[in-house]
Amino acid sequence: RTVCEYSGQLLRTQEALQLEDKAYLMRLGPQTYVDAKACPAVLARYINDCRNQAVYNVRFDKRPDEGRALVVSSRLICAGEELFVDYGKWYWASAAPRRIPAPLAAQILQGVEAALEK
Repeated sequence: RTVCEYSGQLLRTQEALQLEDKAYLMRLGPQTYVDAKACPAVLARYINDCRNQAVYNVRFDKRPDEGRALVVSSRLICAGEELFVDYGKWYWASAAPRRIPAPLAAQILQGVEAALEK
């Protein structure tokens, strides 16, 4: 069953590669991307990837000829339940690494070292 759709600005590969923020960019097919960054009304842009296959409850049915992807339920979804989808390995491979502030990194390392000493 279709839940909603992912749509937005259609881009070719060269245009997509030039985007500074690719957080809402989806590859639909060869030379076809959709960017929902400037489209807050597109509900599908709020679907997260929990990175746990057991929790995914929707999937993307990509339709490059239509310039969109349908969000399709993969099981019964209860009212109020959060939607989770697999963004795919390429999304995570291209995601910018997050920097941890030095003081926090030092605290984390101290905690790890303390745990290893026990």
